[in-house]
Amino acid sequence: MSKNRILVISDIHGCADLLVSILEQAQYQPHSDQLILLGDYIDRGGQSYEAVQLVKSLVQDGAIALLGNHEDMAIQAIESDGIEQWFANGGRYTIRSYTQNHAFVEDDIGFFKSLPLYHETEDYIFVHAGLDPDYPRPETSDHDTLLWIREHWLRCEYVGKPVVFGHTPARSVTWDARGRKIGIDTGAVRWGTLSCLELPTMRVYTASPRQMLVEKAAVPSGPCSKKPNSCTIWTRSTHACSTSTKPRRKGGHHSQDIKHARYFQGRS
Repeated sequence: MSKNRILVISDIHGCADLLVSILEQAQYQPHSDQLILLGDYIDRGGQSYEAVQLVKSLVQDGAIALLGNHEDMAIQAIESDGIEQWFANGGRYTIRSYTQNHAFVEDDIGFFKSLPLYHETEDYIFVHAGLDPDYPRPETSDHDTLLWIREHWLRCEYVGKPVVFGHTPARSVTWDARGRKIGIDTGAVRWGTLSCLELPTMRVYTASPRQMLVEKAAVPSGPCSKKPNSCTIWTRSTHACSTSTKPRRKGGHHSQDIKHARYFQGRS
């Protein structure tokens, strides 16, 4: 059955409550809308565990979730020696979120490894970071390019099928002059705004902690009647990204981070 709309969201980064809010704003209906998530569900924000569980639930209802470079770093941290790189990019917040929920990151590694690198429809290509300008097809771009490319992709002259991507944060959803490169990462943690692009209308929905406070003051406590059914996430925190607003430490890891790392490594 064809879907009426495509809704695209990227770079949630542990802001589960913003994801719930934006889906409610867009009045997402799984039976009639196709939801596509472009990766980076974890790290930096305070609710990585909740975000991943919500994404898994959305996938069960028909959403398409892609792999992001942060999930890939988590995989490398579990299966290889990439824990330092992961910690340097916000992984410590993910470990804290999981341990606070009495869960283990590695329990979701299988889910991360199952996620595709891109999704293509008749009219659009969806990918986390972008395509290789020298080989501007997703199937000919390598793994690292699809997850990590930035400047080379942003500066290239691309004339192919429109590509919707995340990874590179901007203050608002951006289009190139031809409307072929559409960036939708608006810095859920960095600037406090998560965006959702509706296709083919190109309408943009946004969610921020300020909006969350207004909405939460206006609704009664208790089970929520709207999709998705995730009010335990909605009511748990007024600002899922609060932990990541602190300035980054320039030298080493906090002792509690080391404790979490050892706890994490003991399970790997």
